[in-house]
Amino acid sequence: MLQDVLDYDKAKAALELDEDELIPSEVIYAILDGGNPIKIWREYRGMSQQAEREYSPGRRLIALIIEGILFVGILPGALVYFSPLLDHQFELPRLAYGAVNVIIGYVFIVSGILFALWSIYVQFTIGRGTPAPVMATQKLIIQKPYSYCRNPMALGTIVLYLGVAALIGSISAVVLVLIWTVLLLIYIKFLEEKEMEMRFGEAYQEYRKQTPFIIPRIQQRKYIAAPSEYRFSQCYKLIALSGSCKVIRKK
Repeated sequence: MLQDVLDYDKAKAALELDEDELIPSEVIYAILDGGNPIKIWREYRGMSQQAEREYSPGRRLIALIIEGILFVGILPGALVYFSPLLDHQFELPRLAYGAVNVIIGYVFIVSGILFALWSIYVQFTIGRGTPAPVMATQKLIIQKPYSYCRNPMALGTIVLYLGVAALIGSISAVVLVLIWTVLLLIYIKFLEEKEMEMRFGEAYQEYRKQTPFIIPRIQQRKYIAAPSEYRFSQCYKLIALSGSCKVIRKK
């Protein structure tokens, strides 16, 4: 009895320090009933072997550099190059307001880059992944900036591109950024979030209920875990090795 209390306290402390995660009880019961632990885990996460794999920091860093060149270099550069051509083609007036364009543009650009970099840093360090689906995060991230909204990196890039559009004063640039924003949010809402729900189950459902989609909420709420979840410390690996695993309900 005393050992159970000590185990519970240890599990609770690990959860509070974000050293462990919560897993739905049906996953644990399926493993305890003799199912293949790795197969059950993969099905629960809704992951392919590629998504399940945790890559080394070096490989993740290389992927981030490539993504940075694309999203912070090539795409904004293309926006700067092609938008004036479209304005000229459709005879659109420039949104030229001198210092106003410069101030708004740089405020948006710097804010967007910093917010996106913060999100990527948290994905890299806490989530042990990258924004790329093939190097997905290995755990659900609920820490800042993901406590402000569920998609802070998307928000950062949208603000960045709007800043570029404001800086060059192009109506076509604004329209292109808005079209890209709509397509991105549709992808996140109907594809990426479905995958997140498959991978992280009730934990993600509860996080989604408590956290805005894209518009940040400054006033923070304490994340409350779903009541049907249980503490699970690498249980699928322990069962594979020893055939037993202690399950402790979080109260």
